Amino acid sequence: MVNPSPEAASLELSISSVQPAEGYTIQGGERSIPIEVPAVDSDGDGINDPDDLFPDDPRGGLDADGDGMADEWEVLVGLDPNDASDAE
Repeated sequence: MVNPSPEAASLELSISSVQPAEGYTIQGGERSIPIEVPAVDSDGDGINDPDDLFPDDPRGGLDADGDGMADEWEVLVGLDPNDASDAE
């Protein structure tokens, strides 16, 4: 299930052309059209999927020490979410 957020991610579509049309901007010889893409939070944990290291698991979304364990889980089981060595 997809949970749209009021926030949106930016996406830019580029189209090569010689003459710019109204509403387009020129960047590096290409036309670009700014469009808005709704942000998605698949697991409903309040962290949008692009920023969520565990987008399908609502129990965690951040991993400050990069050890592959969600910070929320590390705190729950008494580990340090800022210490990657506790993953061993």
